[in-house]
Amino acid sequence: MGERLTIAVIGGTGPQGRGLAYRFALAQHDVALGSRDAGRASEKADQLAGKIVISWVNPLGFDRAGPFGLVLEESAAQEAQRLVPSARVVGAPTR
Repeated sequence: MGERLTIAVIGGTGPQGRGLAYRFALAQHDVALGSRDAGRASEKADQLAGKIVISWVNPLGFDRAGPFGLVLEESAAQEAQRLVPSARVVGAPTR
């Protein structure tokens, strides 16, 4: 086995994030899950220095018709990198 890593999965409470986190844990890595809750996210941000952070977030809004995609100035991965510049942030393209 290679180096044991601590990996944070932002958006890790949804099906894809949980599946990804599960596979990292099976590979003997330490995994931290994040969610859309800003309070919980800010509590964890200072623990991410030097860690790999995977952003599995698609920006969504919700109205009576259901969920819809949001167009933002920066992606969740870009925001995470800005908030924790010492982390290594990876994000999937949304388009």
